[in-house]
Amino acid sequence: MTHSGSVHQDPATALDEISALAARPFASRDEGIAAVLELIYRTLGLRTPFVARTEGGDFEVVAVSDHEGCPVSPGDTLPLTDTY
Repeated sequence: MTHSGSVHQDPATALDEISALAARPFASRDEGIAAVLELIYRTLGLRTPFVARTEGGDFEVVAVSDHEGCPVSPGDTLPLTDTY
């Protein structure tokens, strides 16, 4: 699902934003991840982009950019078999 804001950028504008983000220094890994998630939200319109990792049989949310009140938070875990 996409959010209701304007997210349909032309490909050149999206690539310019990605290029600027890649060249930007970040104070921390978390700051960089947050910037990437915001870019995904703006350019692709994902309502709740997040980063997760899998370890063993678990799926763990590492970072989230929630703009729609989705009940997902860093540290949330699910059995990997319950994800898609």
